[in-house]
Amino acid sequence: MILLTAIAGGLVSASSWAAPGHDHDHDHGVEPFEKEQPPHPPPGLFQGWAELVETDFAVQSKVSVQVRYTVGESGMAAGDFVRVEEPIFHGIRWAKWGYLMDDPGLCTPLSENQEVPSMGSYGATTTGNATLELEHSLNNAEIHDYGVLDVRVVEGGLEEGDLVEISLGIEEGDCGWQTAHRAFEHIEMRVFEHFDGVEKGVLLEPTLRLNFIAESEVYEWEAILPSDGMLGEAVLLRLAPLDRHGNLAEGRSIVFDERVFNDPGVHRVSVDIDGVEVRSNPIRIHTDVPSVRVFWGDLHVHHGHSFEDPDGEWVDLNHEYGRDVRGLDFGAETVKGMYLELDSDALWERIERSCETYSVDEDYIALRAFEWMGGFEEGHNNVYFEGCEAPLPNQALPGIDQGLWPYMESAMAELGVKAISIPHATSFTGHNWKVRDDVLRPIAEVYSSWGNSMDESLLGNVAIGLRHGQRMGFIAASDNHEGFIGNTLQGKNVLGGLGAIRATELSSRALIEAMENRSTYATTGKRILMSVVVEDDSENYGPGDEWDRLLDVDGMPRLTAEINGTDGIDLVRLMHTGVGFFGESDVQAEWAFEGSCDDCYVEAELALNPGATDVFWLHAVQSDGEEVWSSPFWIRSPKIPDEETGGCECSTTSLSSAPLLSGALVLFGLFFSRRQSPT
Repeated sequence: MILLTAIAGGLVSASSWAAPGHDHDHDHGVEPFEKEQPPHPPPGLFQGWAELVETDFAVQSKVSVQVRYTVGESGMAAGDFVRVEEPIFHGIRWAKWGYLMDDPGLCTPLSENQEVPSMGSYGATTTGNATLELEHSLNNAEIHDYGVLDVRVVEGGLEEGDLVEISLGIEEGDCGWQTAHRAFEHIEMRVFEHFDGVEKGVLLEPTLRLNFIAESEVYEWEAILPSDGMLGEAVLLRLAPLDRHGNLAEGRSIVFDERVFNDPGVHRVSVDIDGVEVRSNPIRIHTDVPSVRVFWGDLHVHHGHSFEDPDGEWVDLNHEYGRDVRGLDFGAETVKGMYLELDSDALWERIERSCETYSVDEDYIALRAFEWMGGFEEGHNNVYFEGCEAPLPNQALPGIDQGLWPYMESAMAELGVKAISIPHATSFTGHNWKVRDDVLRPIAEVYSSWGNSMDESLLGNVAIGLRHGQRMGFIAASDNHEGFIGNTLQGKNVLGGLGAIRATELSSRALIEAMENRSTYATTGKRILMSVVVEDDSENYGPGDEWDRLLDVDGMPRLTAEINGTDGIDLVRLMHTGVGFFGESDVQAEWAFEGSCDDCYVEAELALNPGATDVFWLHAVQSDGEEVWSSPFWIRSPKIPDEETGGCECSTTSLSSAPLLSGALVLFGLFFSRRQSPT
């Protein structure tokens, strides 16, 4: 804890100020979303000064943030008030974790459920001869409105040097203000003077700053290696001590160690830390430079914190966490469209600055992205840009094919960059499988903290989209709402996932191109390696591919796959459905390893349906319950002439196989629009 001295005082002149405007150049004729944002009061000539009694607060705890205001030379008369603004975390206020009520009788204990904030209260006292009245703008948990506490003189007056002690959160009982479980630094809390009945207050400078401090107890060590390396060349092993929330534990540092592997193949590293064996993810060591490598990241987080440090350097704690603590290759904060977030325009500029600051080829890529929420009939869709320059659309775009995709095409034409959209949480937030665009919607987020959208017992699952004819690869993410890029220790309904992209290089261009080609796969959070090859008519294909079989081809396509786990592999399934098929997907082949291998190999001869488009993907489950899904691949088989029918000779070499689907399945009419695959 730090006791501050006075940090600003006297009659100070501040810089000029203009209310932020909104750029509607990219609204495409859509009426602005109903939520308009009030401008912040300008800085100006302030009289008193403000300080924080304490600046450091433990994560996930009930605290009292005490602002001490010292009255300046003009004093405070009846009607004058001091306003304390609640901090904003990339579009939301503090209320996500705890909010303040005027009635202390409504306070609740610390909430262990990160989706349910606790209630606290507030108060103020003065050393002067005056009666104070407190008014809080929001006595609720609404996170997308500004929260301010006004402390007003209603009787008497205050003189220069009098103190006003303002408590946001009260120490007694359960009335503290609950902090986030995410560690943040340099959190801004602004204080304004509203004197002489002026409508706009005066911002006191410099701005107060406080910190959320991680827990010191190490809950878990995470050992991370890159997924690819070269024979005899050093790679970096990263050992991160994490608290139970996923923060870098307070007082601890990340440990880096160079490792060299002199044998090709798959390796793992085990390290003894305080008597506990910490095991890394698998790394594949190559003798020749691979044409593609596996890169890991989290493409879907919200909120968080960024700031400019005293040296003028830009710091985005979201990307610093993903890159430095979790050792990811890429990440994205998906800002919601205008004007859902607080300070939408300023936030979008912050995201652009972070993209420019943190994107370094072959090191880490911060993709520029936003989320468009289209309601249950359209679903939630994230849009990702190849470059750092991009317009933020109005949230009121009318539908995917009528609004979102035309917006993307306009932006791409204007900026000369590529963009893709990815639907997510389709079983939980909505979906639209009736419209199709293989270029603008090449993959789907099948797993996140919302849950598993590959669960075919749920409405709107992604397998239904495949049966509707969608050509979508698979990826996973966290959908974390604290800016915890890649934090797999936090979740909503389940813990967050990670996405794997197989790309030619680590750059925004290569990542977008790989996603366009559906060269992705999804995990529930562990860096499991999965490689799948299908040999058909002497040609090799892989997940994301689609091809036609000729009528005179001998034999059936043959799949071979390797799964390299972070734990023993329990079960591998070859999943199958088809375009226009009815009912749930079937298991065409299954291998029960029951944890007997960390590196498992499977092969199967694929059973196809004449005249149909068959869809396959691989799904594996580890002994610890972690899962991985390959992207699908599509095989279009010719229809066998009537005189040649008499049964398809199909077989598998697996332990078991689901029966071949009946040829009587009818391809129902699909209402597609826009582009489809060139094949």
